[in-house]
Amino acid sequence: MLGAMGALGLDVKPSTLLVFSVALGIAVDDTLHLVGRLVERRRLGDAMDAAIDDALRTSGRAIVLTSLVIGAGFAVLVTSDFRFLVLVGAMTALAVVTALVADLFVYPVLLRRGAPAPALVGQVQA
Repeated sequence: MLGAMGALGLDVKPSTLLVFSVALGIAVDDTLHLVGRLVERRRLGDAMDAAIDDALRTSGRAIVLTSLVIGAGFAVLVTSDFRFLVLVGAMTALAVVTALVADLFVYPVLLRRGAPAPALVGQVQA
């Protein structure tokens, strides 16, 4: 978000930070659904690759649909004559779609390459 704001020449000020905070909060929701399913499958004894595949297969469709609906809903604000609403709509839609791409493609690759997985409840990571 901050990189996109810099590329677009938008200053970092309280209003743009508010947009960033709201967008990040919305985008994190889908990640939590994916991680929740991944942890559930790991608790059942699945290997990491199988747990990732199951999490993407079972939660992926819902994550895609909710992200697209939320992104489209905020993108409608781009048609406003009020500059702040245009900013809110464009940046939030961008954040949601970027988070979707990260959830579906970047996060699974990081987990498969050995990045620390979410800890199981009651399990201590070294």
